[in-house]
Amino acid sequence: MQDFVYKGLPAKKATGGTACIVKIVFRKGTPATPVGYDPKIMHKGHLVAAAFGGSNGVENVVPLYVKANTPTMNLDVEAEVRRAVRAGDRVLYRATAYYSDINDELPSLVFIKAWGMKTSFRCFAVIRNAKNSPRTGCV
Repeated sequence: MQDFVYKGLPAKKATGGTACIVKIVFRKGTPATPVGYDPKIMHKGHLVAAAFGGSNGVENVVPLYVKANTPTMNLDVEAEVRRAVRAGDRVLYRATAYYSDINDELPSLVFIKAWGMKTSFRCFAVIRNAKNSPRTGCV
C-alpha cells in the first residue's frame, strides 16, 4: 500500500502482491472499490487474481480500464498461469503496479512475473492500463 493525495485528501493505493499458487480457487465476495475507479470504463482489477488466492481488499485491487483487465490481464496473462497450475505446477507470482506520478490514482502499467517451481514455465508481461490497451501475453 502507498499513501498519496487524491483530490486534496489522503488516500491509499495498491502497489503489488505476491503469491505461491498451488491451486485455482473460486472468488468469494466483492472486490473493494479503489480510489479513482470509474465503473463506466473500468474494472476493479486484482493485482493477484482472486483465483490465485488474492484478496478483495484495497491492498490488492486497482482501477484497470476494461481492455487492460479483460482480455489482457485475465485472458492473455492469468490464463497462462492457470494452465500451468492446473497441469500440476506450483507458480510463484508477482504483480507490481507502476504509477507514473506519486499522486496518480491509476497505475499506468502492471508488471507480471511468474515462475513455475516444478517446470520451466515462465511468464513476464507488461500490461498498459489505457482505454485502448493493446493485448499482450506472457513472454
